[in-house]
Amino acid sequence: MYLYNDALTGLLGPVSPGTPGSVQNGQCAVATTNELASLNNNGDLSVRLNITRRGSYAAGNLSLYGWAVNAATNGAGWQLLTPWNVP
Repeated sequence: MYLYNDALTGLLGPVSPGTPGSVQNGQCAVATTNELASLNNNGDLSVRLNITRRGSYAAGNLSLYGWAVNAATNGAGWQLLTPWNVP
């Protein structure tokens, strides 16, 4: 897993699900856990991440997006994962 830098000009990381690690920029910190990613019968992949908002992004309404790729394709582009509201 990679995280863009604050200027969106480069990638930070990688960190791998199933291996403890973290990556951060000025907006958030993302940590992986010892738990492995899981794949269900429908082919949906679940990955557990610990995401912490940082700096001026620590409160308010934000949206979390992800882009998944595999060896065969470049993925489907940015997908909204969840809206995120912190008072």
